[in-house]
Amino acid sequence: MDLLNRVRDDVEEIGKVEAFPRLEGRQMLMVLSPR
Repeated sequence: MDLLNRVRDDVEEIGKVEAFPRLEGRQMLMVLSPR
């Protein structure tokens, strides 16, 4: 989860988070979109 939070912080100027990081079984998911 720390990795996806760091990615979210790094791309915050050029994109926005549509779905915040979450765990689904063994997979971590996060949806980003361009600004």
